Amino acid sequence: LSPFTSFTNFSQSFHSNNTQQRRAGAMASARRSRSTEREEPSAMEGRKRKALESGRDAPAGKSPRTGGAYIPPFKLAKMMKEVGSDKQSESYQRLAWDALRKSINGLVNKVNKRNLKEILPELIGENLERGKGLFVRSVMKSQVASPAFTSVYAALVAVINTKFPEIGDLLVSRLILQFRRAYKRNDKPICTAACKFIAHLVNQQVEHELLALEILALLLEKPSDDSVELAVGFVKEVGATLLEVSPKGLHSVFEGFRGILHEGAIHKRVQFVIEGLFAVRKTNFEDFPAVPDELDLVEQDDQITHDLSLEDKLDARSGLDIFAVDPKYEETEREYQRVKREILGESSDESESGESDGEEEEEEEEGSSTKKAAVAMCVHTGSFSDYEEIPGVSHFLEHMLFMGSEDFPNENEYDSYLSKNGGMSNAYTDTECTNYYFDVQPKGLRGALMRFAGFFNSPLCKKDAVDREVQAVESEFVQALQNNAARLSQLRCHTATEGHVFRKFSWGNFRSLIEQPTQKGHVPRDLLLKYHKSAYSAERMSLVVLGAEDLATLERWVRELFSAVPCGLGPPVSFSGQGKPYEGGWVYALPMTREGHELHVLFQLPCLHRHYESKPDDYISHLIGHEGEGSLLSVLKQKGLVTHVSAGVAHEGYDRSTIGYMFNVTFVLTEKGLRFGRDGFGVVEYLFAYINLVRAAGPQRWIWDEISAASKMRFKFAAEDEAADYVQELAVNLRLYKTEHALEGDYLHATWDPELVQRTLGLLVPKNMRVEVQSSSFEGRAFEREEPWFRVPYSARRLTDEESEALARFTDAPGLSLPPRNKFLPTDFGIRTQDLAPGERSWLDKASAFGCPTPEALLCPPLLVSSSQDTEAWYKHDRFFRTPKLALLCSFEPDDARSTAERCVLLKLATRVLEDSLVETTYLADVADLSTHVYSNGDRLELRLEGFSHKLPTLLTEVLGGMASLEPDGERFEACRETLRRALKNSIFKPSRHAAYLRLLSLQLESWPLENQLEALEGLTAEKCRDFVRGLLSSSRRQVLIHGNATTEEAKSMVAEARSKFSAGPPRGAVVKRLALLKPGQRFVHSALAQNPQEKNSASEVYFQVGEENDSDYAALSLLEQLVYEPFFDQLRTKEQLGYSVSCGVRNTFGVLGFCFSVVSAKVSPPEIEERVESFLEQFVETVRGMAEEEWRQNVKSAVEAKHQQDQTLGEEAERHWGQLSSGRYEFFQQLEIAERISSTTKEAFLAWFGRHISAKSDERRALRVRVFGRESEGRGEDQGSYSAGDLMNFREEVAALERKTEPAREGEHPKC
Repeated sequence: LSPFTSFTNFSQSFHSNNTQQRRAGAMASARRSRSTEREEPSAMEGRKRKALESGRDAPAGKSPRTGGAYIPPFKLAKMMKEVGSDKQSESYQRLAWDALRKSINGLVNKVNKRNLKEILPELIGENLERGKGLFVRSVMKSQVASPAFTSVYAALVAVINTKFPEIGDLLVSRLILQFRRAYKRNDKPICTAACKFIAHLVNQQVEHELLALEILALLLEKPSDDSVELAVGFVKEVGATLLEVSPKGLHSVFEGFRGILHEGAIHKRVQFVIEGLFAVRKTNFEDFPAVPDELDLVEQDDQITHDLSLEDKLDARSGLDIFAVDPKYEETEREYQRVKREILGESSDESESGESDGEEEEEEEEGSSTKKAAVAMCVHTGSFSDYEEIPGVSHFLEHMLFMGSEDFPNENEYDSYLSKNGGMSNAYTDTECTNYYFDVQPKGLRGALMRFAGFFNSPLCKKDAVDREVQAVESEFVQALQNNAARLSQLRCHTATEGHVFRKFSWGNFRSLIEQPTQKGHVPRDLLLKYHKSAYSAERMSLVVLGAEDLATLERWVRELFSAVPCGLGPPVSFSGQGKPYEGGWVYALPMTREGHELHVLFQLPCLHRHYESKPDDYISHLIGHEGEGSLLSVLKQKGLVTHVSAGVAHEGYDRSTIGYMFNVTFVLTEKGLRFGRDGFGVVEYLFAYINLVRAAGPQRWIWDEISAASKMRFKFAAEDEAADYVQELAVNLRLYKTEHALEGDYLHATWDPELVQRTLGLLVPKNMRVEVQSSSFEGRAFEREEPWFRVPYSARRLTDEESEALARFTDAPGLSLPPRNKFLPTDFGIRTQDLAPGERSWLDKASAFGCPTPEALLCPPLLVSSSQDTEAWYKHDRFFRTPKLALLCSFEPDDARSTAERCVLLKLATRVLEDSLVETTYLADVADLSTHVYSNGDRLELRLEGFSHKLPTLLTEVLGGMASLEPDGERFEACRETLRRALKNSIFKPSRHAAYLRLLSLQLESWPLENQLEALEGLTAEKCRDFVRGLLSSSRRQVLIHGNATTEEAKSMVAEARSKFSAGPPRGAVVKRLALLKPGQRFVHSALAQNPQEKNSASEVYFQVGEENDSDYAALSLLEQLVYEPFFDQLRTKEQLGYSVSCGVRNTFGVLGFCFSVVSAKVSPPEIEERVESFLEQFVETVRGMAEEEWRQNVKSAVEAKHQQDQTLGEEAERHWGQLSSGRYEFFQQLEIAERISSTTKEAFLAWFGRHISAKSDERRALRVRVFGRESEGRGEDQGSYSAGDLMNFREEVAALERKTEPAREGEHPKC
């Protein structure tokens, strides 16, 4: 995908920007949360669930942004100048290689009949001798993507072949290999593409006609419907040539067709196709000329014909596609310039001037079909603008806007189109903006953009959709009622100054959107339309379009499709005159619905939008939120008072608006911390002690310099973000920052302003603060007040002047200090290079066998470094992202992690204790963009280090040393145990998570219920944790993966460093996991009550188990997800309004496949949900049965493209390889093999599979229904005739036990370094 981005502010003129793309990113790396079970939902469900189940549509905070590696040609030329004039250097040659690749791709992709003669000189102007592999790869991919242009590509190759015959030989060799592989796999689309290209190369006399006859003989040897149909198409393409040069051969082919007709063994449709071919022959292929006149460019005497056979031993020479340093670079270049001048007949001066012209063109990036196009429209108006008569109208309009437009009145047209084209959409409402966005496969961009534009040109906001969408908003509201963050946010609104816009109820619900307006004599839809007319105007909109097309095309589309957007309202409304929302010096207390205690200290700052280049709030948050030695967190942890501290200004509208910034310091308290002063208020004293220390020290330039350096390197080497996330963030940034800073604004720390820092620090005083304490221990407390919308009870008290003055002067907090200098900031950003290892070559050859647009350098799996009795090490040198970063993953798996509930929970506790003991080291590394994640994953403790390769080995040494010398502190150990206890209880607090937990508990025969784990947790000690962690180094099975910017020797050095900390362990044998395998026809129901007594929502999971993992069932399940996700959501959520959270997807539970439908509803009970699911499935199968063939193939194609979606970052690629290693599958091409299965799946085969595994009529169907009843839900009784899995032991006796064995990697079975 060539990421040209059109930035458009809808004001008086368009503003376009095609500067180098960077993904803006969050300043701090978010800790990865890992499920304790290794169940693998599909990538598609993950993306769609993110889009459709984000609670309230608005994200809790601005999502982290990462990003972009696209380098426009003019920037590339500048970089080549910067690396110097040494053309023998690796840096110069790599940049030249990138320029060559982009130029060849661009020229090949834009060639057509009209411009072919103009493109040829430009193409020959590139170094085709050096780039022959790139050219062949590019033309093959373009032909697969655009088969209608095959004759053009063949003509192009025919001319190139006369000057560079080795290119023609390489192309035909790869096409033959591609055909052989595709034929063996029964991959009809790839076979068709390869045959068509070979046919036209035979027509152009690039290849001998005997190859065509060999292919036809093979296809007709054992005729099937597909092979005969393929042969007919092939003959149509090449028949005219064979009639001229080999009439006897063509005659024998038609005799073969005649025999097939007489036998009558093939389908009647295919027989008609053969009869049609005979009719074509009678006309001597008049409608199928061998070479059209305009493509006949090669004189007979210049023809060079290759004579390759299907039986030849051929070499794809994949290494030609990979960059390698040329020790004779300049000599080779001079020689090619001489050859080029001879071919083109030009002087040396003309040649040089022609080169410079080529650098100004903007080409399409390689692998375009695997990346997404995306669009975002940010309307800079939000809930601050809500009418008093209809609170929540902005959020309501966000929902209604999608309900059709004048050009596309069907409500489901937009979502249906996106689903068929591999896309998704979402939107969210904030205080001063409403953001609408989608992503889609590049081919579907214009169609999606047309539908999207209608929502802003002429939305219908249909009358009959009002009730349904109000119910959707109501469902979101009900779902948020027990969300602690939402409850606190609404309390802040309720307690804001009277008349302030903060006091508005922005969520919206049935009462605010229907009942209240109606009672006052208003028609809700009329108010909605009036609000739309008064708030939505082109001047208040920012549009971002990311697509494969060139910038001019994208801008033309935008002007064409969005010119009808109403305008005239003027710029966005500013609320800067509102004043502060809160009166300072107040303390609020409220209960938490989950287990836990939090204390928030909020300081009100003026709006700092215009100071984005200096960001004084970042300087202060860096210090207060620091986790290193001497930090506020470190001191409070040593006292056992808190487990976490965060500080800063969030990216939500309430925290960052034209009104002002809200600087929030949040403490997660322990039980002891809650008792430290009145409701934990003693912790606030330590906060002011640290603020006073920072204020007394004054602004420190060296601290600012570290922040600035870290931000610059994050931006410079930012990884690529998902397209949808990227565009929606940019759409917001276009209004916040100058146009030239739209990409880097969030990272920018360009101006050191110590006076502004000091002034901002001066606002962090008691009289300007607001304190909030949330605790689950307040549940029984009598509160005198209540917030009216969420019904949140609370108390409020005002600080006395004496309390405020004492806080302002507090300094008695020994141990606090400014942070130490950061030793992890890297200075070496060089890219490591090395030749291809033999093992890499074998992987590349295997990767090239798949008809996948993803580059082989990305598909290529890691190599086995070593495999001993206790440690298995893997390594991959990054040749794709070419970033100075490295990912290291390491796992430790003890033998008896699940033998008892104590061992199970000990792994989880030891993980927390270890992470806590390392935090003062790992936080410094995190600031330098070196992340450390320690987590328990099923039976394993896993360690993940990721970031700049320069300092990662140093971090590895310190982390492993910390494991070896672990001595848990008493207070901090108790805090870790308390945190884990709380986390275990909260893990099933939401009904949806409770349902998923019950399903996994049923399916994993060695799992332990939470109540057993909680009981065992109380008996654990610091000594047991210490011994457990040390035991991992001495007596566990270990796996290591090193992936990224490291040479083989550097990787082996890191492996040696790791092994030096390990002791010899037991021999690695097979790991056995016992899983529940339902017997054919079994149906179970597992029922439970929601954990929260106030929970109104119920949840239901309808799970169909298919069986042990295999590619065939995986392909069918993936296709089911593609077909069912959008209509399931549309029917049960949009039309029937069962609830806000409606989803479905593939489940892979430790190697057992299934499919799960999940619904959370406050409207109907779980049994009723299940009835609706079954009813939907009955309708769904009829819909598929009546689906047109073209629509079926489109869905198949989208499912295949989902499997071909390439990794966006080095970390994603490492995670993909790690999934295969840690599961013991070692099937590195699994997704591609599944994609091949999908592409060959017929509708009839799918329906037969569905009828066996999913249909209610099947005697073989294996179903597990999990019901979590809300406390107000009716119909809690069990179905008659169903089996309750409430008694877990009885359930486990009823089902079969499947033992999944995973063997360790053995040397000799996998390619080595």
